[in-house]
Amino acid sequence: MALITVFVSYIKENLQTGERYVGRTSGEIENFSFENIFKILRKRDSNHAELNEKGFEATELDQQSENYPAIRGREQQLIEYYQKQGNCANKINGISKRNKKLKFYLAAAIETFGEIFLINLYFA
Repeated sequence: MALITVFVSYIKENLQTGERYVGRTSGEIENFSFENIFKILRKRDSNHAELNEKGFEATELDQQSENYPAIRGREQQLIEYYQKQGNCANKINGISKRNKKLKFYLAAAIETFGEIFLINLYFA
C-alpha cells in the first residue's frame, strides 16, 4: 500500500493564560484514520517541550489535508485570528508578509476550509 502524505494544522491551548499556539506538521500514513492523524500530532507534540513546560495542553487537531498550501494558509489564518483576539502565543507568523505566495496559501485555505471566523467561533 502506498503511503499518503498528510498535512495537519493544530492548536495548543494554555488554560491558565488563555493563550493559543498554532502550528502545522505532516506525516506519511497508510490511510486516513483518527489513529494515524493523532500519531502525527503526538509525535509533533513531543517536540514542544518548552510550550508543554509553560502549561500548554496537548496538541488539538484543527484540520487535515493532502493539500500543503491549504494547511500552510490555515496555520496563518489561525495565527492572525488569535492575534486579533490578543491571545496568540506564536512569536512569528507562519508565513512572512513578504512571502510572494502568501495570498496563494491563504486562498487555498479559504477554498478548502472556508473563512476562519465562519468555522471556528467555538474557539473564542
